[in-house]
Amino acid sequence: KQNGPVFFSFDIETQRCEIQRSWPALVERATMTTTRDGTKLDLNIEQSKVLGIPLPQRNVERDYSSLEVTYLDLDLAVCRGCDETVYVFIQNDPSYRLSADGTQKMLR
Repeated sequence: KQNGPVFFSFDIETQRCEIQRSWPALVERATMTTTRDGTKLDLNIEQSKVLGIPLPQRNVERDYSSLEVTYLDLDLAVCRGCDETVYVFIQNDPSYRLSADGTQKMLR
């Protein structure tokens, strides 16, 4: 069972996404596609690690693999996943970026 915050980082410019769960310590990296009008995000999970150990890839649909954007501004995004799950994303570091290979980088 998930316990603690989930950090969801996405970079529209590089079409990359990273999901970090605090416990159990899980990191997932994905490529991201958006619709032309920006109302839907689709994630293709490429890599998952638990406590730093890579997991074999499974083609499992996650409730956040496809998100419909219902509200968006510079600091807040509200999305709906499958099973009507609501996700609220809060911008906490506007300089955080993911490079094309999925590694983190900071803007200067």
